[in-house]
Amino acid sequence: MIRAKTYLPKYGITIYSYFKKTCINAEEIIERLYFIGARGRVIQQAKDNLRSCELNSGLCYYNPKTRAAVMVISDTSEASQTLNSLFHELWHLMAYISRDLGMSPYEEPIAYLLGSIAQDLYPKISKLLCNCCRGHEDER
Repeated sequence: MIRAKTYLPKYGITIYSYFKKTCINAEEIIERLYFIGARGRVIQQAKDNLRSCELNSGLCYYNPKTRAAVMVISDTSEASQTLNSLFHELWHLMAYISRDLGMSPYEEPIAYLLGSIAQDLYPKISKLLCNCCRGHEDER
């Protein structure tokens, strides 16, 4: 599993990201969710999701009180699915953050924020975004 921690000092937000998650890694992520304040129904849904061994799944949770998020992308079937899941979970994250910060999701500041997060994650996950790097024949 690939772990990444992104801190956004301008906003005081920390994002804990997990890529290539398998069901073996579920408890570590559940502990992180507890650490940032997730409780009740959120935890139960996360447990069900994380303990499944399904490919191509993910989750995103943001706690505005702790200004912390957990974003998870499971192991994926191919590079394009990694990108699909990443965009999907980043969209949820930006929706949560824009609401918390009172920012319009339609304006530049939130787009720049998303770009900063993606740029921070790239060195850690770039090999997941290429089928050749994943040991598969590249898509044409």
